[in-house]
Amino acid sequence: MLATILICHFLLFTAQLAHQQAVAAQEAPLIEISLGKIRGSVLTSRKGREIYAYRGIYYAEAPTGSRRFASPEPVQPWNDTLDALADGPTCPQPFGDQQMDENCLSLNVFTTNETTSNPVIVWIHGGANREGNANSEYTSGPHYLLDEDIVLVTVFFRVGAFGFLSTGTVDAPGNYGYLDQLLALKWVNEHIQNFGGDPKRVTLLGQSAGGFAVTLHMASPLSAGLFHGAIAVSGSATSHYAIDNAYWSRKLAHELGCPKYETKYLLNCLRQVSWEEIVNTTVRWENYGMANVKWNYEIDGKFLVEHPSEAIRGNRFNRVPIITGITRDEFDVMPQGEHASQFKQDYEN
Repeated sequence: MLATILICHFLLFTAQLAHQQAVAAQEAPLIEISLGKIRGSVLTSRKGREIYAYRGIYYAEAPTGSRRFASPEPVQPWNDTLDALADGPTCPQPFGDQQMDENCLSLNVFTTNETTSNPVIVWIHGGANREGNANSEYTSGPHYLLDEDIVLVTVFFRVGAFGFLSTGTVDAPGNYGYLDQLLALKWVNEHIQNFGGDPKRVTLLGQSAGGFAVTLHMASPLSAGLFHGAIAVSGSATSHYAIDNAYWSRKLAHELGCPKYETKYLLNCLRQVSWEEIVNTTVRWENYGMANVKWNYEIDGKFLVEHPSEAIRGNRFNRVPIITGITRDEFDVMPQGEHASQFKQDYEN
């Protein structure tokens, strides 16, 4: 017993020493998880606090080839130290100035002290299920939240056809973007303690389509126990949409010259098409470039077994404390800003 206590004290002292040495050297501490070692960088919060940033950590294998339009597969361990020094690529989508690639299932972890056990926030970005990212410089930075004693995780996940294509059959059940988020939550549950986070105090935070996703995880039996609080801003799965993923999936296949009705052949054909062609095809469906929610969830019998409203009404959901709210005039930037000239041109014509 005494030996065990001494070993624990030694390991704690070693971790604290490594932390102090890293701070002195202005370097992020080297993190070791069961998958391998991770090297990070140092950022600065709004109030000048040091943030240890570990960015571009892949939590899933590349969703390419036969893994396109399929559930994500956990990433395999690596041998060399992973240089997690920059954001991973944005998932394929119509707009975005950042690097884009189909191999995009990565996450970022931000912490101020890897030897503590702080609450964790997992951020799920918005974007009408067709766009958005977890880029630390443009949309999902830690510079405000990390003034507090928390650990922040931001997640890249598939959007658009890549995240939600479905024919309503076993071969193409949909929900891939939500299953990406689910796998990221499992990664957090397993590894976040190595970054100074408490896996028993995880809060999901999402805005717009991200808020919608947060409430879907509340309704999903697969997400049970993976988070302990929820913040949903300007989005909820209790809203009712005219969901028809099969229509948009078959429309995509038709416009790309693929079979429309036999799911096996539809998938085989679309998996041969470049992601750029798929993106360029779907972007033409948006009037004035406006973000319309065409891709959405499916009740697949696994991630969702019933409509979220029914699950909540019947008390068959993950009961966690929740904060909800809205972003006032959230969508006004679209018609008043970058697309105003197009509206004006169409009106004059």
